[in-house]
Amino acid sequence: MNPTDAGPLIILFCLAMLSSPCALATPQQAIAKERNDVRAENARAENKSAEKDRAENESAESEIAAGDRARLAGNYPLAQQQIMLGLKQIESSKSPSLERLAAAYNYLALLNNNMGQYSHSENNARKALAFATKAGLSENILSRHRVVLANALRQQGKYPEALSNLEQVTATLKDSTKDKVLFATATNNLGALYFWMGNYQKAQTILERGLALRLALSDGNKQNLDIANSYLDLGCCEFKLGQPAKAREHLSLALSIRKNKLGNEHPETLNAMANLAALLDASASKADRERALELLQQAVNGGTKKLDGHHPELIRYQQEYAEALTNKGNNLSKTGQEQEALRAFEQAIRLHQASSKASGQKEISYAITLANAAEILKRLHRLEEGQSMLNKANAVIDELPLALQNSPEAKAIRQSWQSSKSRQKRH
Repeated sequence: MNPTDAGPLIILFCLAMLSSPCALATPQQAIAKERNDVRAENARAENKSAEKDRAENESAESEIAAGDRARLAGNYPLAQQQIMLGLKQIESSKSPSLERLAAAYNYLALLNNNMGQYSHSENNARKALAFATKAGLSENILSRHRVVLANALRQQGKYPEALSNLEQVTATLKDSTKDKVLFATATNNLGALYFWMGNYQKAQTILERGLALRLALSDGNKQNLDIANSYLDLGCCEFKLGQPAKAREHLSLALSIRKNKLGNEHPETLNAMANLAALLDASASKADRERALELLQQAVNGGTKKLDGHHPELIRYQQEYAEALTNKGNNLSKTGQEQEALRAFEQAIRLHQASSKASGQKEISYAITLANAAEILKRLHRLEEGQSMLNKANAVIDELPLALQNSPEAKAIRQSWQSSKSRQKRH
């Protein structure tokens, strides 16, 4: 190539460059544009991230809301699955909201309580309260978390701390116009706490106040689950105070409302059945006692379907049904109906076996039922079976706490067992 040919080519190239819009920008302008492009790209990325976070938060809250609906419907396994999924989504987000974490843990604590997991309920309620406090949320919202925490504490017998929390809540909300429903709930729960502490007179006064608050908020609609809760707690208290007519009225109303609102096999309905049954089983009326057995059978059957085998409420239903059957057996025995009495005792023994296996501990009522069955077997001349049953009763007493081993009932069984062993040696 001729060296002189290079000139025109270079000139044309430079002219082409000058005709480009980029050729008009100074170096400073080019740098500024590059920075703006970077900022725009970062902004787009941030917007996408924010949109993703918003979508994840909405999904998490949707899962938790669905879980709480399942909890209220009594479907605890599904509720746990959905609430835990929502909680994990919140915790894994780029910057978890303290307010959302507090709400999620509060819902989880409520579910734990329904599932009979009272220590888990306490732990999660404490987390909810801590997150809400750190987020600087209002006293009314903190009060919601304290009510849930107090209930978990009460279920574990931690009465002083439960009392402190509920007294703080009622003092905070007493003059508030924003959350009258929560104030009524806290008032009722305070009365229930005094009931569990054994102060029945004070409990009744506070429970009546809580019921009045709830009735005032109901707009005339007494078919209300909060009102049913008040009727139930008040009825239990009246029963302990020896006011069976009032107790029967309120416990019956609680059961009726829960049946209508929740259905026959909802865990809350089963709870109302068992509480009414306790009152009816103490009645002098044979019809009442038979009705008590029906209700307890429904509670056990429904609880077996709806609750975990280790749930404290199911264990309670099994024990109370066993005790009612033992009472039936004793009454049948008094009228000479030995075979019928034995069948009642044997059914009670199976229930005691199931509840003891689930709870990991024996009850004095189990030993009493075994001893009563042993006595019937001896009357029926089934001596070896009777002795075997009495041996089991003695073995149950060996597993009881020392205070119960020294109770009059336990001592009577021990004495019967020792006498029976002595007779065997003589023969």
